Amino acid sequence: MTHQWYRNEVALEGQSQRYLVLPEVSVTDVGSYHVVVDDGSQMVRSLSAVLHLNPSSGNRAVVTFNNFVPIH
Repeated sequence: MTHQWYRNEVALEGQSQRYLVLPEVSVTDVGSYHVVVDDGSQMVRSLSAVLHLNPSSGNRAVVTFNNFVPIH
């Protein structure tokens, strides 16, 4: 099973794990994120989540998804 994460519809190089971890969030990380999962027989895309920068939340963000839709 493979995973590929995207920000603003652009693939994030090296981001192919089940979870996306952004250890040091900055203004350049703000945007819409989704993941495409391929199990060899079907590809699905998660619903998108938007990351906003909140200075009072610290410097780490984790984006996870549980809802997927088939890619036709």
